[in-house]
Amino acid sequence: MSGRKGTFLLAHEATMDTTDPASAKMNIHVVKNTGTGELIGLEGMLAITIDASGHSYEFNYTLPEK
Repeated sequence: MSGRKGTFLLAHEATMDTTDPASAKMNIHVVKNTGTGELIGLEGMLAITIDASGHSYEFNYTLPEK
């Protein structure tokens, strides 16, 4: 987080038709206005990729200028 300190909340929602695993959709985002300390104003999305090598995570975010 660019060396900044603070906390924030993520919300995770997912859906999938149990008869069609390819229908899975996942949305993980920073809950608006939950950034504290130096993370006030944080916005972003977390992507989880699952493949043969396991799980990987990519967090795309923006922070206001200090």
